[in-house]
Amino acid sequence: MEIVKTKSFRLAVAMTLMCSIAGIYLAKLPYANIIGALVLALLLGILMQLAPEKMRKEASSGMSFISNKFLRLGIILLGFRLDLEKLAAAGVKTILVAALAVAGTITLTYWLSRKFGAEDELAFLSACGCGVCG
Repeated sequence: MEIVKTKSFRLAVAMTLMCSIAGIYLAKLPYANIIGALVLALLLGILMQLAPEKMRKEASSGMSFISNKFLRLGIILLGFRLDLEKLAAAGVKTILVAALAVAGTITLTYWLSRKFGAEDELAFLSACGCGVCG
């Protein structure tokens, strides 16, 4: 696999690792633990769009690989935390509020992702991950 050997891939892994570690530590702060480490890491990844253009261009092909494989896996694993029985027991009003919260989070995260320059597919994937699982 040639992409693993490239500088782009190594830079992308380093950037992803920084976001992951920072997300874990941020999730230990009061109130931030409600959001969770993965969602915080995703948001930090979105903020990485503010990195210098040279760095972003250099890491772009490696980021494509990482976002296709690891981001999707992380979002799937985050979805396993959802407890539908507890949601159903909470009642119709709670389900309605949850649906509105999910829709609002998807919309806001997609808008923020696009505002920070993320590609359409990555913005939508991040938005759905944050909205449904976060």
